[in-house]
Amino acid sequence: MASKYRKWSDYDNRIKPLIGTGLNPSQIASKVFPDANKLDRDSLIRRVKTVIKKVDSLIIGLNNNSETSANDYTPHKSNLSAMKPDGSPMSIDEYCAAHGFDRAMVSSSKFISHNGTAFYNIVFKDAPEEDKDYSEIYSEIQNRIKKIKKGTRLPNRGRTGLVVISDIHMGAWIKNIDNCPDFDIDILTDKLIEISDRINTLNYDNVVVSFLGDYVEGVFSKHKNSWQGMENGLFGAEMIITATELLSTALLERINNLQEIKMISGNHDCLTVSKDDDPDYGAGMLLAYGLKLKGYNVKHNNHVNSFEIGEYSFITHHGDHFRKATPESMVLRFGVQGKQNIILSGHLHSRAMKSTKAFQEVDSADVRVYKAPSIFTGNTYSSNLGFTSTSGFMIFEPYKGGLSVTDFTIK
Repeated sequence: MASKYRKWSDYDNRIKPLIGTGLNPSQIASKVFPDANKLDRDSLIRRVKTVIKKVDSLIIGLNNNSETSANDYTPHKSNLSAMKPDGSPMSIDEYCAAHGFDRAMVSSSKFISHNGTAFYNIVFKDAPEEDKDYSEIYSEIQNRIKKIKKGTRLPNRGRTGLVVISDIHMGAWIKNIDNCPDFDIDILTDKLIEISDRINTLNYDNVVVSFLGDYVEGVFSKHKNSWQGMENGLFGAEMIITATELLSTALLERINNLQEIKMISGNHDCLTVSKDDDPDYGAGMLLAYGLKLKGYNVKHNNHVNSFEIGEYSFITHHGDHFRKATPESMVLRFGVQGKQNIILSGHLHSRAMKSTKAFQEVDSADVRVYKAPSIFTGNTYSSNLGFTSTSGFMIFEPYKGGLSVTDFTIK
């Protein structure tokens, strides 16, 4: 990623002189940052718009608020007079014609005459932006993802491995934070490659991958300070597209004998700023659909999955729901009677259990509870809450008479 664009304050002063010169936000971004790639440029355009909104007045005394009022305007500092040679005031149409403004782009105006020189304070409509060339975006995404060897189908001897992966948080950008390892899309790519390599060394005949949610850091900022830890250019639809390509290329395509993918969504997978406005966590659903279109066998549920492998029943959820449910009640709702039920969740970026009913450590003939490690190792928000750990994943291998459980730590 283009780390030179990380601090907004580094370039706000380069944006401000171009405001009010007739350039739209896209053109301003191109002039200030001509070397930016497509994804970074989209992020920069959004920043230009933000700076425009914060500027009190443009070079002609224009205020960029959506409404006009007497308190919105600052003294006029140019010679763009609204007075005719005979001393009578110009109409807004005459003013635009006299000074070369596009009348069709005027949203509202106010005649100001109490500051010495009469002028019009104008709010312009947003200039139309250039059409996005999505072929460039897709190309940029592919350039960011390493060219990786795909997996193969090996002879089947009956062994099945359930790979559990939680809290990927693609799009997070963590640098130089105490107690938090650095994290970005390149580091994540290396982690996913390492996971696929370790899976393949075990020579499973069938591999089932179970994702526990939080695939992205946020389609929009999840917490009020999350924007400080999000990678430039990864926002909205581009975040979901990149997540789909990265999971496929760096992980799923490389796994030998991949049979099925189980997916649930997490609280960071919202399509809105607040999870209350998207209770089904729609980004996870879109990601699952994208992987289906790529030909993978995917089963997705919004909040909980239940399935059987061999003599064991597995119940997976992200960890932000069912907080008042006991493991036994989870088994009654989602499990299989007569089998041992394994309940798996993530969410905390830590292997430690919280002291609640749903997350208590249980090991009985009917149910066992595990907290899966996170791929993402945390940010300022989670670190301040005390939830940090080493990055990792788990593999469960049912066999005749037992269950092998392995917790892998990765770099």
